[in-house]
Amino acid sequence: MPVTSPSVTSTPVGDVIVVAVRGPLKLGHAPLDELQQTFRRLADNGQVHVVVDLAEMPLFDSTGIGVLVLGYTSMRRRNGTVKLCGLVELARKMLKSVGLLNIFEVFAEREQAIESFQK
Repeated sequence: MPVTSPSVTSTPVGDVIVVAVRGPLKLGHAPLDELQQTFRRLADNGQVHVVVDLAEMPLFDSTGIGVLVLGYTSMRRRNGTVKLCGLVELARKMLKSVGLLNIFEVFAEREQAIESFQK
């Protein structure tokens, strides 16, 4: 069975960019830096309608939450936004405990998050 390494991938779907995170968003783990760089690159390119798919992200720490918030803030400043999908229950509870479920739009499925930009 192949071992998949942690990664962050970006896929355009119309005007929306889907950013899929595989692996933990924690200090010292590759996906954290990759996500931060991805947000920066997307913002610089004017690609500001972003769905972050966290279905393969098992956990994050405060640094990972910080990167999500910075990405959200950066896109909002450019008249865009970041929406989340695929949250595992622990991640959902963590975001709720720090009050971020009131900030981010969260969807169960990637397709729902993408379609929400069309409304």
